[in-house]
Amino acid sequence: MEDLVLQLSERESLYQLYLYAFNRQDSPARKTFFMDRVEHGKVFRIKDGDQVVSGLYRLPFELRIGDQLFQMGGIGDVMTYPEYGGHGYATTLLKTALANMNADGYELSFLAPFSQRIIAGWVMSRLSVRLHTKLMRKSFGQPK
Repeated sequence: MEDLVLQLSERESLYQLYLYAFNRQDSPARKTFFMDRVEHGKVFRIKDGDQVVSGLYRLPFELRIGDQLFQMGGIGDVMTYPEYGGHGYATTLLKTALANMNADGYELSFLAPFSQRIIAGWVMSRLSVRLHTKLMRKSFGQPK
């Protein structure tokens, strides 16, 4: 399989896919914002010839839960041109990004949106379920 990491010369092709996939209007501000994420993240893509037809990026974050700090990879803008759908391209890119994050020592990953409020709610929900499960087991024993 070809190397799936976006090359500098492919950034414009990725941006055009982004505009199409998310039905966005091009503007200098939008392009600057998008290219900043591309610059600071790690981008994976699949090409057909010279055209990027599927892509996503991984952004580095740190997430604090209590007094513990975790390395977190945020996966965003998973996109594929419709005519290339159904070939498993997004799945391939997601698996590649997850394997790459694991190799780089990331402990957590989230699929966008990765706002602090959403993540905090998810973490608190998971912690609440775990606590409730532990209390139920302590009170009633292990399920049969």
